[in-house]
Amino acid sequence: MIRTALKKKVASSREMGSSGCSGENHKHSAIRNYLLGRVLSGQLSAGAKVPSEYALAKRFSANKTTCNKAVSMLASEGYLTRRRGAGTFVSDSSIRQQRPCIGVLMNLRAGSFFSNLLVGIQEEAFERGYGVQFFSPPVGEHDPNKFRHFLETAGVKGMVINRPFHQSFAGMENLYLNTSVPHSLVSQVQTDDFQAGYLLGKYFLKMGHRQIAFISQDHSRNDLQQRAEGFRKALEEGKATDSLQRFQAFSKKAGNLHSVLQRMLSADHRITGIAFDSVYVAGEAFRILNHLGYPVPNAISIAGIGNLAPGEQTLQITTINQYPLLMGHTAAETLINQIEGKLKPSSPILIPVELISGETVNRIEQHGPKG
Repeated sequence: MIRTALKKKVASSREMGSSGCSGENHKHSAIRNYLLGRVLSGQLSAGAKVPSEYALAKRFSANKTTCNKAVSMLASEGYLTRRRGAGTFVSDSSIRQQRPCIGVLMNLRAGSFFSNLLVGIQEEAFERGYGVQFFSPPVGEHDPNKFRHFLETAGVKGMVINRPFHQSFAGMENLYLNTSVPHSLVSQVQTDDFQAGYLLGKYFLKMGHRQIAFISQDHSRNDLQQRAEGFRKALEEGKATDSLQRFQAFSKKAGNLHSVLQRMLSADHRITGIAFDSVYVAGEAFRILNHLGYPVPNAISIAGIGNLAPGEQTLQITTINQYPLLMGHTAAETLINQIEGKLKPSSPILIPVELISGETVNRIEQHGPKG
């Protein structure tokens, strides 16, 4: 049932654009989830005054109308109370709306990808009559029994657990979101990472590139390994023999992307394109390459995998749309169906991906590698 509906949801996501919703809608959701997370985690207790709309606007680089909308929504849901001339305060828990909830454990980071995951979860949950409670780590580490009791009294029936967390919560349904760590007893919704890498490799070849490098982050995340394997498969099919020898890694911890790029390009002047396993890394590489005297895309073409909203980039990077809004919808739908006994945990649900042609990959002649 869910797999059949994916086609309709993909079409709907395409109609909304690659970012899923407008920048201010992203910020509205981020502000709402930030405040809700602080309330639910106890960082803002009953009766506490919440940050002013001016402070929220400054923190999230949003306008006051967006902040007002987020605060108003939480007030209408019973989480906050507005007092004329005094400010906005956390409501007593006894007056909040009582309805079943799903929890979301996520390390919310900057970028439209994560806010879109949350928006998708929230929209699907609300449509099904469920609330959403956001938790940022650490949760339940100091007193697991107290936290479990809180989940029960708050009406949380299941948890969506986002990478990199792989814990599960006893006594309720669990679902892993955007993680490729195998788990036979927990459902998973994740992007098709192998296909993402494969599409990127095919696109470079289509644009005439035969001397390509692939740079990955140097940790053992299976999803990133799948992206590299998909790219490798495309090169094998295209018989790009030289490029198959150019898979390199850099260390995020050491911050040595600059030196890796400099060393690689100094040693091999034939390279015309570089693919990265993350669009965020590609964005960083864009600045480094221009500084090193390899302007993108005139001297070197680059591409990455992931979602960036138009406002998050100065130049549209060629990338793979992972449809995080759809991923969030599917995660909430799957979890709620499990809660209601309509579905049992099964094999991972893969969200389709699509290549987005940007401005960072130039077409070159088949016989025209550099050098």
